[in-house]
Amino acid sequence: MSIRIKTYPYGPLGSNMYALISEDSYIITHGHYDHFAALHEWTRMYPEAPVIIHSLDKMRLLTPSENCSAAFGMPYSADVSPIDAESVSGKAFLGGRVTLEVIHTPGHSEGEVLY
Repeated sequence: MSIRIKTYPYGPLGSNMYALISEDSYIITHGHYDHFAALHEWTRMYPEAPVIIHSLDKMRLLTPSENCSAAFGMPYSADVSPIDAESVSGKAFLGGRVTLEVIHTPGHSEGEVLY
């Protein structure tokens, strides 16, 4: 299984999004669009990989007014069915080479997490 780190300067803010890309997961730290706006590109590469985000930020993926994209005139919603980050804590990813610990760090968003 290959693992790549890719940088995406994305959106009107030119925010750098860093993705650890593999065939088995898309791991999102929080639900602001400048951190997941390239999701449509990632899911084309590996459509079966689950999208992982904290349950408190799940709806942000689907709601432009909540993920801040509408405020910048670029309403964006991701057409995905994410799974809760809380449910993956302690589980292996990246072909069994990485075990995630999920640490809930609300502040910047209600569902922000560190992995």
